[in-house]
Amino acid sequence: MCLWILDFLLNGPQVVKIGDNLSSSVTLSTGTPQGCVLSPMLYSLFTHDCLSCHVSTKILKFADDTTVIGTDKKFC
Repeated sequence: MCLWILDFLLNGPQVVKIGDNLSSSVTLSTGTPQGCVLSPMLYSLFTHDCLSCHVSTKILKFADDTTVIGTDKKFC
């Protein structure tokens, strides 16, 4: 399974379609393809180790998005 996912992610051609227009193909070597059913799960795996190192900072992860929230008591 890992080799299949690795093969899927490495050197994959990507195009953008807007209406009837297609962009030229670009080979990607990072990230996950937008709209892919695997992307939310892979994003969670990629960001699993992203942790806050300060009590006033929270990291919220959901599907394919991350939010960093910081509070500073001197501004409250």
